[in-house]
Amino acid sequence: MEAILIQIINNLLSASVSADTFPALSKMRITQIVVILVVLIWAGVGVSLFYDYQQVQNTTRRNAQNLVRVIEAQVRGQVDGIDVALTAITQVLPALPGRFVPHDPQVQVLLKALLAKAGPVRAI
Repeated sequence: MEAILIQIINNLLSASVSADTFPALSKMRITQIVVILVVLIWAGVGVSLFYDYQQVQNTTRRNAQNLVRVIEAQVRGQVDGIDVALTAITQVLPALPGRFVPHDPQVQVLLKALLAKAGPVRAI
């Protein structure tokens, strides 16, 4: 049987196979062997496509998670920056005697002190 299979494979590679080439095999048997080979090839293609699909899904999921982390850090930095600004405004306004002078040294010192306490503030 092994010799017949080797002969079939060699003949498939070299020329067309007919029932006369292998008298022991009927046309039905040759058709079954060819169908089995085609099914095995398509099964291999299907498994390969499924594996590639899984890899693409995993890569996309990983990239999306990384993007979420970056956007979350940027939004958190913007919120922290807004918090620092609002805190400064609430502390500076009562100290002003009804007037606002741009670049007032007292206000600048207070804002710098508040920013030093806030830690790193990141924004886009």
